[in-house]
Amino acid sequence: MERPLSILEVFLLALIERGIASPYRLQDEGNISIGASIPALRRLAELGLVKKGEMGARRRRDYDLTGAGRKALRAGLAGLPAVAKKPPADLETGLRAAALAAAAGKVEVFRNILDSASAALRTRASHLQLDNAPDASNPAALYRALFAFCSTKTLRSQAEALQEVQHQIHVKR
Repeated sequence: MERPLSILEVFLLALIERGIASPYRLQDEGNISIGASIPALRRLAELGLVKKGEMGARRRRDYDLTGAGRKALRAGLAGLPAVAKKPPADLETGLRAAALAAAAGKVEVFRNILDSASAALRTRASHLQLDNAPDASNPAALYRALFAFCSTKTLRSQAEALQEVQHQIHVKR
């Protein structure tokens, strides 16, 4: 394999291994949009990690893991501790990585990923510039100020939620 798999791709492999194997089921059960899953599934198929199954009811097509896909999944799960050292750029990637760690029984990795993702969100929130008194007659300036304010609140809330969820989810080793 030429490049490391993304967290989304490892997450897809893990879901397919568990029988959540069509884009529609990935959307319904894995909360992955069709627009994200189909291109990722194509990439995984091109890499020989999944193969398309037969067309099923309502033109749905399940995917199956190949032997190389199972090996790539194991390698992706083994690489999760590195995710905690370099936090994901977005909330969804952090949540997927934490879910993979929890499902693999890696309690400390689960907590470390959530901690690093939370810290990254707080850092992003602190870097947003808030204008003290934006010019209300300038729609662009007002929009930027409103967006920065809302983004800051959202990022801080997400960071807090990641800290809280560690106490709500009981990961079995």
